[in-house]
Amino acid sequence: MDFIPKDTLLQDKDPFRLIPREETFSPRLDQMRKIENLRRDYYMNMNNVRNIKYSVSKLKQAPQIDEEGATKRNILNELITPEEPVQVAPVTLPKSAPEYIYWIKRGEHSLQASQNFISDNWHSGGNSNYAVRSYQKFTLNYKKDKISFDNLLEWKLSLQKVLHVEKNGTNISEDMFRMVNAFGIQAFNKWSYSATLETLTPLFSSKPVNSDVKNTALFSPLVMNLGLGMSYKLNKQFASDKAKKLELNQTISPLALNYVYVNDLDINDSKKQGVEEGEHSKLTIGSTINTDLKFNINRYLTWNSRFKYFTDYSRAVMEFENRFVMELNRYLSTTFFLYLRYDDESPSMKGERGYLQINQMLSFGLSYKW
Repeated sequence: MDFIPKDTLLQDKDPFRLIPREETFSPRLDQMRKIENLRRDYYMNMNNVRNIKYSVSKLKQAPQIDEEGATKRNILNELITPEEPVQVAPVTLPKSAPEYIYWIKRGEHSLQASQNFISDNWHSGGNSNYAVRSYQKFTLNYKKDKISFDNLLEWKLSLQKVLHVEKNGTNISEDMFRMVNAFGIQAFNKWSYSATLETLTPLFSSKPVNSDVKNTALFSPLVMNLGLGMSYKLNKQFASDKAKKLELNQTISPLALNYVYVNDLDINDSKKQGVEEGEHSKLTIGSTINTDLKFNINRYLTWNSRFKYFTDYSRAVMEFENRFVMELNRYLSTTFFLYLRYDDESPSMKGERGYLQINQMLSFGLSYKW
């Protein structure tokens, strides 16, 4: 409401202004300022008493204000409060404990190719070739309290196409089916009493280039190694890099049985792993050391290593396998494979490097992990 007549407000007009003063907010602001001053004087009861129309003496009864009601009342609450409040019944959720997973499954698969061209006048000779390598790995591990049961299934197959040869232009350069079953009972800290059974055999017949003699065949040879001893497991996560991880599993078996079976006696004598001429099998007693290592150096580079040493105290066999995998993305990778093997069983296996055998390959192709 207005407490003063409008004609008493200031009506300044500046003829030199581009916009007349009455067309701006200045008159309104002046009026609001005067009203504010008048209200202040009214509540302070200092001046302008003549403008007060009513006083307590003229009222029969002074109005009473319900302070409690005035404090609690909020018009906004009345506007947003529904006519009938919704009744929500409490819901009791069923309690369920998370199920512990005792079996852990993993898989690793790759299919990679390599190519090597050698001209006819190459100074050290050789043949141009193409190679395809397949690698399949499955693990199924069980862990509950102090009992553990680890299972590994691994298969490697390499096909090689050699150009400009008369026989066996397409041959198998590597064929290994490997299965490892390890049962353990925790002893103390990271050590466990263990029993480990390792089984190896090729699945296909293979012949070298320009030869009719078989190198390997199904169950020729079949090697089974059963060891009793203790195993050590280490899983380390590096704080400096979340992708950097080390997994180590080492088994020491002072007592080990090594069984070799040859189904096809026509295979190369040097591949029979010590089985005598005309015999199909051989059983020896000795000691075995197995070490499996997986080191994630960073997010893209992984080093997989396997070391095995068996001796029956008259013969020694050592295998040292290394596989460096550089992952370009989830489905593409480059693999550098280096396999060293030492076997002094047969003098016919001795070459220019002694009893040391080397298998090396660099390949590129598809890969997948789960």
